Amino acid sequence: MDVLEAVKRVQDDSFQDKFRKAVACVSRTIDLYGASGVAFSFNGGKDSTVLLHIIRAAIILPLPERTADLQNSAHGLKGICSFVFEREDDFTEILAFTNTMSRQYNLNVHTLHTDFRSGVEGLLETTQLKAIILGTRRGDPNALGQEVYCPSSADWPPFMRVNPILDWSYADVWTFLRTTKVPYCSLYDAGYTSIGSVNNTVPNSLLRKEDGSFAPAYMLADSRMERAGRTSKQSRELPVSNSFTRTAAIVVVGDEILAAKVQDVNTHFLCSELRAIGWRVCKVVIVSDETASISAEVRVASDAYEIVITAGGVGPTRDDVTLAGVAEALGKPLVRDAGLESRLHAYFGDNITAAHLKMAEAPQGACSIIDYLRDDGTQSPFPLIRCGNIFVLPGVPGLLQAKWKVHFSQLMNTCCRGYRQHRSTQAWAKCTQFPQINLQAQ
Repeated sequence: MDVLEAVKRVQDDSFQDKFRKAVACVSRTIDLYGASGVAFSFNGGKDSTVLLHIIRAAIILPLPERTADLQNSAHGLKGICSFVFEREDDFTEILAFTNTMSRQYNLNVHTLHTDFRSGVEGLLETTQLKAIILGTRRGDPNALGQEVYCPSSADWPPFMRVNPILDWSYADVWTFLRTTKVPYCSLYDAGYTSIGSVNNTVPNSLLRKEDGSFAPAYMLADSRMERAGRTSKQSRELPVSNSFTRTAAIVVVGDEILAAKVQDVNTHFLCSELRAIGWRVCKVVIVSDETASISAEVRVASDAYEIVITAGGVGPTRDDVTLAGVAEALGKPLVRDAGLESRLHAYFGDNITAAHLKMAEAPQGACSIIDYLRDDGTQSPFPLIRCGNIFVLPGVPGLLQAKWKVHFSQLMNTCCRGYRQHRSTQAWAKCTQFPQINLQAQ
């Protein structure tokens, strides 16, 4: 197999070791579950392209103990099910690439038109599926807490998530693709470094050349900025510039981050998103779950920068004190808001507790709320809270990213570069054209 021969020529012991472990991982997965019990999530991206060829390498290795379905199947991956989720906002280049790979390697890819969970549930019901091979790498938004072998979450149907390239870096991925010379999606040669949908992906501005074109993805020097092109549809119309006129600060709250118990992925996400829409992040600080510490940092940042985003420290537990810190920074008492309280009662019903009602507390008369819809189309009982130029976001990455979508377009339209008086909520709302909704009126 040409891929195996090409990898052998790479003069990098670390990469060689990662490749061998990835192949061994796939090989062992097939031994454990049988080829018919394994599925491969192929979305046409660079990581799943690497996985495709790692799986091909694993199935040709001489392992006599393999099951009969692996030995005798004429299927391109010897009986391993391949599936892809196809959506209306997919790049045509991605669709074309997945179709080409399916034909070239006889993958017989199952095209699904549902969300990931529904699609997996359908596969589990109609096949012998027990394990899914995924292209997750550390640093991905969904990678927190995952290991190479990782059972599905408790609220999901039971299956094993297998992440053979979990410890691969961005550079490792491109070392593999360029060394083996296997085909990959053409978007990567046009400056895209991480591909989502047409609505949230643009070429990485760090690869922009003087003539306005973009260098290939493998030329990205700072792998930490791999997802810098992940943004929203509106930003596709925003000219990318090396000069920034709007400033932001991020205050991350959490003892668990300072104690290295939890990895901070929110800073990378927020910095990438803000940069992509023309905001310059001038300061990032991590503080403990202490009201005074939060207050001091928020007050300084709110005076110095146009917006402040806090991440973490909101919720029902005793150490969730971010809003108390914001209230202290604004010189306002922290009170229970009737509007937020009614939302929580509607959501929790008779099961509501005093801890739940803690999430109804907000700085008196200083905040606005911005509603958003959940995936099922219903209004979230936990809206985005904005206090002047301070945006309060949760610490759980998935929840933070959901709330980020709420005010993304609003930040793009912000034009008040010189705003510095954070205590004038009405002036800030008028300047930014945000909806002004007083909490006390809800």
